[in-house]
Amino acid sequence: MKKAQIIYIIIGILLLSGICAKAQTVTVRGRLIELSGRDTLSVSAVAVTLVDSLENRTIPVYTGSDGMYVFQEVFPNSYTLEIWSNGLKQEPVNYTIQIGEINPTHYYDIAPIVVKK
Repeated sequence: MKKAQIIYIIIGILLLSGICAKAQTVTVRGRLIELSGRDTLSVSAVAVTLVDSLENRTIPVYTGSDGMYVFQEVFPNSYTLEIWSNGLKQEPVNYTIQIGEINPTHYYDIAPIVVKK
């Protein structure tokens, strides 16, 4: 084989391995809501943390004005979802994200979580 062909093959393998590594992650997203009578209200500016106790890592984000939170490039594992804000009374919520559960779009949607003030 010529040197150029070998270099192209190596570059192709490196690119494919990067794509495969990226495919092993998932975007985790959800929403915090508060029930007020018949209304459902979005809960904004609340700290939501994804805790990986096996790796001793935390991934913090804040909810947006629509109550949505998004964790990007999360590796499948067992996580605890912690919700922190002054005035909120919420116990940590446990979720497990496993490779087999990742759908083709690589999103893991958590059902809306009702918080209490």
